[in-house]
Amino acid sequence: MSIIHLRGGNSQVVRPVELIRADAVASSQIEHITTSAEQLAVKLAYLSDSDSGAYTTDTELVAANVEAALSAHRSDDAVSTDWFHRLHRELLAADPEIEPRHRGAWRDGAVWVGRTRAVAEFEGPPHELVPALMDDLVRFARRVDVHPVLHAAVAHAQFLTIHPYVDGNGRIGRLMIHKLLSAGGAPVPVAHGLLSDPARYVLGLTGYRSGDLDGWVGVFADAITVAARAASRLVGRLDDLRDDYHGRVRTRSGSRVPQVIDMLLDNPAVTAQSIEDRFGVTSARAGQILHRLADAGILRPSPYKTGRSKVWIAPEVIDAVDVINALAPRRPLPEAATTAPYT
Repeated sequence: MSIIHLRGGNSQVVRPVELIRADAVASSQIEHITTSAEQLAVKLAYLSDSDSGAYTTDTELVAANVEAALSAHRSDDAVSTDWFHRLHRELLAADPEIEPRHRGAWRDGAVWVGRTRAVAEFEGPPHELVPALMDDLVRFARRVDVHPVLHAAVAHAQFLTIHPYVDGNGRIGRLMIHKLLSAGGAPVPVAHGLLSDPARYVLGLTGYRSGDLDGWVGVFADAITVAARAASRLVGRLDDLRDDYHGRVRTRSGSRVPQVIDMLLDNPAVTAQSIEDRFGVTSARAGQILHRLADAGILRPSPYKTGRSKVWIAPEVIDAVDVINALAPRRPLPEAATTAPYT
């Protein structure tokens, strides 16, 4: 399966950073964890980490999901117990509601989905069985003789059935998909597809636990189709923005401006200092570049700051991720499943 198609005779540029970001944002939204796209962009650019309390908890958690997803995508490490634990620690480092001992460790108690254990729609297996069950899942995840869609679908559903952590299972389970499912090297934002119909997502998982493998694989495959179309729209939009931006700003040979424009497509929040550091230009030259791009309508100042430095953002790039999520048809999650839907 390939999500890259030809446009006007030229292949789209694969943009894994933005595809991963879109997927991680959608994955967090499934758990009702949301933030402003602008604040997230500034956070991900590491521009104001020194500002204590600069971000909401949800922003911290969504950013951690993006970073964990990028880490998983870039790493050549095979799926393993250590791989799961490392991602879990990264994902929940900023979560004040989880005890430190539960970060990167299999759960040591019961977990269930529902308002109370007495009326739970699903309860995970006893915690004593989790290590052996996860060893079995790791062996399955390392197989190379299974169709990629079936491989990812079964591994994801089985991970959520084991529910090995006290929290973060849904997000970790969706991160695993990137290790098992690829489209010519491009990450498929499957969470976007699942978010388009979360009720069907839950029903598909419930069916899997009752033995309906075909039904669940159908749900998963449909989510991939939705995700692939969304990814193609996002990559196409960013390609169009790149062409537009280069057309707005004419430069002489050797100018750093075209390189800054290309950087903005992956990192849409910048400061003069970040441009100095990245391209080795003077402070004065970095300021000139920023103001020139602002005059062209590519950048605007952000209310978020790093110390005394002004942060500039490329709003159209930031909005591109929001647009593909907004275009997805959304169906509400059934009320009975909203208390802890596969976290």
